[in-house]
Amino acid sequence: MKLTNQSAGTTYWAFAQAHGDGLQLLWNYGANTWGWEDTTGGGDRDDNDLVVQLDIASAHGHGWWV
Repeated sequence: MKLTNQSAGTTYWAFAQAHGDGLQLLWNYGANTWGWEDTTGGGDRDDNDLVVQLDIASAHGHGWWV
């Protein structure tokens, strides 16, 4: 996953290795819920500046994901 700040032109990646400082900016809270840190250098390290929860269900009888 990646998050791009359009106004600052900064891109935050899900993987710490993708950042120059090596810090993780995405935290998995479990149950398909992720929280982003919004600043480089670790920021305040609360990982709740943007929280996203996905609800994944399948379409019954078709084998497709909706």
